Amino acid sequence: MIKPILFWNLRGLGTSKRRLVKLVHLYKPKIIALAEPFLNVSHLSRLQAKLHMENSVSNEDSGGKIWLLWAAGVKVKVLNYFAQSLTVSLDENNCQFIISFIYATCRQLERRDLWDNLHSINPGNVRWMVLGDFNIIRVDGERRGGRPRSAVAMAKFNSLIEDSGLVEMNYEG
Repeated sequence: MIKPILFWNLRGLGTSKRRLVKLVHLYKPKIIALAEPFLNVSHLSRLQAKLHMENSVSNEDSGGKIWLLWAAGVKVKVLNYFAQSLTVSLDENNCQFIISFIYATCRQLERRDLWDNLHSINPGNVRWMVLGDFNIIRVDGERRGGRPRSAVAMAKFNSLIEDSGLVEMNYEG
């Protein structure tokens, strides 16, 4: 698998650009996905050059807030643009897999559209990874403070994971 992969919900690239450059220098990711850059997509090509990435794409035309950048040697084919996700097929050294990068809305009803969209992805025999900011948790114990999350919303999220055959993986950072 292509690694490392960096996904970060920036909540604004303007204030986080220095930290992003340091993370990229430290971890040398081959794929970088950024959610909520709070900048027009016209800034993406400059960021791509600054981070020494070969190419980039955004789901902004679909109403989304995800920027995806990748290094030389990684072949990327966009499979699905959606307001809350960007799904691509990746190939490096004849290792192929699909990744769906997620930035889900905070509104439960609109997240159902995302769950339907993800259900429609059929990776076949190709490995599929789904990562990002889902704006929902699996169980209420994953969150500290604040109001409890909707049991219905958590149940729908858990159903997506189970029905799609996904497995929660470890993360770092």
